[in-house]
Amino acid sequence: MGGVPRKWKERFRRKGEAIDESLKAVLNETLGRTDRRDAVSLAAAVSNMKVEFVMRVRGESILGDALPPGGQAESLKLGRGIKGSWRSHMNALQQVVFQNLSTALIFEDDVDWDIRLRPQLQALPSPPAGVPRQPADTESSIGRHSILLADPNDPSVPMPGHVRAHPFGPLDGLGETHEPHTRVYHHASGGALCTAPYAVIQRGARRLLHEFGIKKWSRIWDVEMGDCGVREKEMRDATTDDKKRRGQRKCITTQPPIFAHHHPFGGESNIGRLGGGYARNVETKYVRLSTRMDLEGLLRGDPEETLVDQWPDY
Repeated sequence: MGGVPRKWKERFRRKGEAIDESLKAVLNETLGRTDRRDAVSLAAAVSNMKVEFVMRVRGESILGDALPPGGQAESLKLGRGIKGSWRSHMNALQQVVFQNLSTALIFEDDVDWDIRLRPQLQALPSPPAGVPRQPADTESSIGRHSILLADPNDPSVPMPGHVRAHPFGPLDGLGETHEPHTRVYHHASGGALCTAPYAVIQRGARRLLHEFGIKKWSRIWDVEMGDCGVREKEMRDATTDDKKRRGQRKCITTQPPIFAHHHPFGGESNIGRLGGGYARNVETKYVRLSTRMDLEGLLRGDPEETLVDQWPDY
């Protein structure tokens, strides 16, 4: 069992006040498995989130003529799973546009988050008072690109020795360049290979749906989304005429990530092919007070001090 220092708990409680409107909707892309749907429903309920499910599209149901013309020679060759994933995400974006939602969080059905999710999200657009900003283009373990905010006192960030994406993977370099418990908010710069969760505003959803649903699509959705950050940086570095400014995307991400894949009982994963075999531990990397791991206690109404800290300080 692991508790959370009182000063951190109080800080997060204060930050969490009056932020129920952080996201207008949460859309969950589900594979149709009832166990995962049950888990998402319960995790969302104890997190005071309203979830709308978007069912998976099967790749074999997608007509070739429905693929965007740009890149169609490549997309026609892609496997059914890749096509289905792309179309499922397009359908989620389509719902954001159709319902005219101002903001939405889209995530897949194996995602987990800290029970202090809302304060974490609040910090993204509006940094807490007293947290230092770092200058743009700071050299760091996350690459040379704009760091918007470095919060050195985030109680939900594990110690550096716990911060890794996979049990057999290397430790994240963030621990070598920043103090423990630091979360960095920065412009995305490409290289992202997972779209388990992402948030969009209405304008962003429209632009993504237009670009990848109508104009061009030729690769796995994770890679396409990751490269959005690269194109955003190219836009920032290009000429600053009005057309270019209006064409800029604003893609912001965090290190360590706020959301992560949950490895449930009986599950296994070799994502990343890191050479160590399958990950079979029941855990969620990066997440200390895991909503999924602590679900039974949360449903009982157990106090925060009794919940399990997956990655306690050492």
